[in-house]
Amino acid sequence: MKQKTTFKNTAIGEIPEGWNALQLGKMAELVKEVYRPNKQDNLPHVGLEHIDQQSLTLNLIGNSSDIGSNKFYFKAGDVLFGKLRPYFRKVYRPKFDGVCSTDIWVIRAKDEIDQGFLFYFLANRDFVDLASRGSSGTRMPRADWDYLKNTEWFLPSFDSQRAIAKILSDLDEKIELNRQMNKTLEAIAQAIFKQWFVDFESTGSFDWQADELGKHIEFIKGKKPSQVSETQFVGYRPQILIDNLNGNPSLYANENGMIVVRIDEPIMVMDGASSGRVEIGHNGVLGSTLAKVIVTSDRISNLFLYYFLKTKESGINQNTTGTSIPHADKERIKKYQCNLPPKKLLETFNNIAAGFLNKIITNKKEIKILVQIRDSLLPRLMSGKIRV
Repeated sequence: MKQKTTFKNTAIGEIPEGWNALQLGKMAELVKEVYRPNKQDNLPHVGLEHIDQQSLTLNLIGNSSDIGSNKFYFKAGDVLFGKLRPYFRKVYRPKFDGVCSTDIWVIRAKDEIDQGFLFYFLANRDFVDLASRGSSGTRMPRADWDYLKNTEWFLPSFDSQRAIAKILSDLDEKIELNRQMNKTLEAIAQAIFKQWFVDFESTGSFDWQADELGKHIEFIKGKKPSQVSETQFVGYRPQILIDNLNGNPSLYANENGMIVVRIDEPIMVMDGASSGRVEIGHNGVLGSTLAKVIVTSDRISNLFLYYFLKTKESGINQNTTGTSIPHADKERIKKYQCNLPPKKLLETFNNIAAGFLNKIITNKKEIKILVQIRDSLLPRLMSGKIRV
């Protein structure tokens, strides 16, 4: 990778030698191929809610004809770009064919542009900021393709485009590999918990006891901090909000008078559409929409509690209180019957689950570093400040 770059003057300012100016409309096209339902189809359906941090959680449709025809069809390698202002950072390049909502642009590179490069070009903050500034509408501003397609950008040669995309995609592939590894580790730990403490298989002839969960736990709701910062000062910890549970960067909050969560303590989303979601492995100051669930007896452990609540996650979400804003029903949760594990079995499970959790946390730390490297390289590569 070469660090030194020479520039030349053009009508749009200085650009690196060997780069040329090109309008977006000559780089890429907006694809509006309307999906025609077929009862035999079983295609992935992608909405804005499914795209997060360039990762995708699929909502597979059993019968695609159920969704109607007001969807766009995309091909593997196309770029999906959320066109509503709050979602301009939602950019994804799927490896499969599927259908997406009309709130998502399907963008396809033209012959002289590498499709992988186009993805990173559209994900770069310079383009995202321009899309935001050029949006129209009041309540829910939308990006304007007619405006964007006439904007000029400077681009490297096709070979350089491919080299840039290769550097960034290698980082993304390692990030995704770590994410998939964490999902696997989590699934194994959940399977062990279910087998030992729910299905009672291969756990020996122990003397089992059942009790209400509420006799062994307590909820401590988070608070809205009075002071937050983008910089971590002395006495400041990462602020844990729902958005941060998905791996998004966090601000830092003064810990004075706040609810501090350790990395081995379960936390639950208490308010909103994702009420009942349970997570572990976070260290910081808890926001007001979440609560940490603490163990108040020696009959269960933090890890046992976490995996128990995971088995109830869907039921908690479907049985919330409140009308306009859903809230997790703490009293209902406390009434769950819990099979109290024998001490020896609990210790064995803790040791196994702790090993999984430590590996998951290590992978998350590596993901954070890789994301920082990628996000630092992206604008430099796209501007030619770093040459390949």
